[in-house]
Amino acid sequence: MKRYILFFIALHFSFPGSAQHQAKQWIFGQGLGMDFTTPQVSFFNVPYIPNEPNHRDYNQSSVYCDEKGEILLYFLNGKYYDKNNNIISGGEVYEYKFSPNTLLFGENKTSFFINFSNNKNVIFHYYVYGEPENISTKNHSIRLNKITLNNSTIISIDSIDTYNNSNPVSFINRANSGINLTPISSKGNIFFMIDAPGTNKAVIIVKIDSTGFQEILNHNIIRQNNTSLFPEQLFFFHPLTETFFILGKKYDSNGIHHTFLERFKHQNNFNFSINPTNRLFFPLKPGINNQNTQAFIKYCITLQGRYIYMFGSWNNQLFIERADLFAKDSLAFYNSHVQIPLPQPLQLISSGTTQYWLDSQVGPDGNIYFMLAKRNQISLTNQTPNNPENKFLCRIINPEDSDINNVQIEMNFHTFPDWSLFASFPGLSTNQLMPPPFEVLSSCSDSVHLDLNYKNIIDSVWWDFGDPVGLGTANNSSVVSPVIKYPNYGKYYVSVQLWFDGDT
Repeated sequence: MKRYILFFIALHFSFPGSAQHQAKQWIFGQGLGMDFTTPQVSFFNVPYIPNEPNHRDYNQSSVYCDEKGEILLYFLNGKYYDKNNNIISGGEVYEYKFSPNTLLFGENKTSFFINFSNNKNVIFHYYVYGEPENISTKNHSIRLNKITLNNSTIISIDSIDTYNNSNPVSFINRANSGINLTPISSKGNIFFMIDAPGTNKAVIIVKIDSTGFQEILNHNIIRQNNTSLFPEQLFFFHPLTETFFILGKKYDSNGIHHTFLERFKHQNNFNFSINPTNRLFFPLKPGINNQNTQAFIKYCITLQGRYIYMFGSWNNQLFIERADLFAKDSLAFYNSHVQIPLPQPLQLISSGTTQYWLDSQVGPDGNIYFMLAKRNQISLTNQTPNNPENKFLCRIINPEDSDINNVQIEMNFHTFPDWSLFASFPGLSTNQLMPPPFEVLSSCSDSVHLDLNYKNIIDSVWWDFGDPVGLGTANNSSVVSPVIKYPNYGKYYVSVQLWFDGDT
């Protein structure tokens, strides 16, 4: 069975239910910046103010961009800045600290800008703050702020609400866990998910609106026999196919862990169509007692949402693999796994130095950028996971090419100052990462050239150019990148239907 998704686009392009724009400028680390609006990705610096000595800050960040993808304001290491890199009055967060173990387990995306309407003068931002109480727990809360602007000038920042999950073993408070609060915009709601250990629910859904946070208790994502879900490690929503992916783990009758992706649809309100037969299981990896729970540490989804890249380690070797999220079933997903050759072998532990995958994120140019972190005696002396060698930016080129031979890994693509590439890329929602469904490549006096941004995931397309009277039979097309010659000047509402094969 095939289905289609319909988009009506006029004046500007964005996913339904979100006024966010794709972020083409990033700020992260110790005042580092990447600019994707230039023909080739370029780099810049912004002011950086540490909160702690000896490079112990975790430098969490998020950006808010205009229609061109250029930064209007950003959040870095507990402070808000305007587009001119000035600290915004009232925009400094106090007690902005993190548990020292959060980086080693799962994702760490802790701050995001969101919109609840198309009002460009009112945006919202939430972030994690707090400090560790002891070695086994964290004392973290999530704060929601309302930011009021006037013609891109920030007028005020007001605190709206604070959320603190009371479960001490939730990943919000668990020391040996990452924190992933990626917002999802679906069916008119914006929410994130956290794990729910010790309950009959597989996750806790936290809805966000202009009044604050609300825990949703009446959802149907329940815990099933011998399975657990881990949204702190992977939580992804594809806005075109309206499919959720959450990392899960299952024990078989022999007590062996099996890692899988729970794949399901959002039906209405907070009801989801969950079917265990739709799970996508990862292959078992040798060398770790026939278990695959510890093989994959970090995950990254390609720009069109077709492939998942997995960063892991086993037998003291670091590795990168790829699999197809559009696989029809678990067997096809299992068989789609392929290892991406590294330019040189990378050891997890060598000569007293430990290196591990720190963060990865897909760029607007379609390449995947990632960081490797190192810990050695210098790190231990400074009592931080940071290290002066944390300065090399790496990338995967052509990650969405169907021919694996065209995928390349470029180590040390760019070198930043010592210590500075730490610890995460900016927190970006799906709508800030993925491009709009289509865009105008050129607009001449007598024609318009449209181009679909999701060529790698579709089976077929059907355009409606919004002028059946003037264009006649030329009002529709099945060409992926059509050129339309409108007979008259005017405003036309263009729609495109996208078919995905095998989607039931």
